[in-house]
Amino acid sequence: MPALGSSDQTYPKRKIAMNVIWRFYMDGGHRWNWQQIGAGQAVVAESSKGYSNYEACLANAKDRGYVFLPAQGKRARGR
Repeated sequence: MPALGSSDQTYPKRKIAMNVIWRFYMDGGHRWNWQQIGAGQAVVAESSKGYSNYEACLANAKDRGYVFLPAQGKRARGR
């Protein structure tokens, strides 16, 4: 997958609360990359390079604000 922009783009510099999805994927060269996908499925940030292992890619994403949130369990049905 070709890079969509240059070095770790983030828009804008000020802090804005918005829902984003972090996408981790392996490109055609078998390198790990990350992207932040915002509303409307637009890429709002991405890694500037591919990483040879997932842990290095994850560490870079954490430096850019990624926080792991485990899946929510299903709620019990009411009576």
